[in-house]
Amino acid sequence: MTEYELVDAIASYTGLLHSWLMAYFTVFTAYVVAAYAVGHQLTNFQSFVVTTCFLVLNSMVVVATMGTGMRFIELTQEISVINPERTYLVSPGLIVAAGVVLSIGILVSLKFMWDVRHPKPE
Repeated sequence: MTEYELVDAIASYTGLLHSWLMAYFTVFTAYVVAAYAVGHQLTNFQSFVVTTCFLVLNSMVVVATMGTGMRFIELTQEISVINPERTYLVSPGLIVAAGVVLSIGILVSLKFMWDVRHPKPE
């Protein structure tokens, strides 16, 4: 690939990463708001359906985000061979850390739903 093609591909993957993160935060926010607003009123089946959809969708988004991030890193490594003056502040460790943080966010939101549905007596 030429330098231009690599820069164009990197820009595309950057946009894709942003899209994945916005999808994650949209679903995360919708789940937490729904848990807060109506979580205590949901039947067990309704809670199961909502939680399962949340888990499946956001787990897929985490995997897609990490895959896209790793491809982004491959492209930045390729362009650094052509033009060593270009620098990118992304590393495989950062992508893995982002995946861990997003996964922790999923667990925290599940705990939030649990707390709303099973309040502790005062």
